[in-house]
Amino acid sequence: MSLTEEEIRRALMEAGAILPTTERAVVALDNKGAPPSVPLPASLSADRLLASFKARPTPKNVARVTISMAAQSEGLARAARNGEQLPPEIEAQMASDRKRIEGSLG
Repeated sequence: MSLTEEEIRRALMEAGAILPTTERAVVALDNKGAPPSVPLPASLSADRLLASFKARPTPKNVARVTISMAAQSEGLARAARNGEQLPPEIEAQMASDRKRIEGSLG
């Protein structure tokens, strides 16, 4: 027996492998009802997972890093250039601008 393209598409939609793309297909899928749920093993229950997270010790030595807005902007600008190097005069101008801006903020 050879399946038609429509039968294959319907089967894939019903299995959840593809999403319906028309209002009619969405309504038809909704009318079929929810798929049967698969029970999770007890080891994956929400209560057990939360208990395992709470049981973990909190790290004592966590490094906190603060990045200035200027440094963030510079990092974004570098990312926009795909990490390419800046000419030295541009680097110097950026450093000067950063010192000026950070000095006026503090």
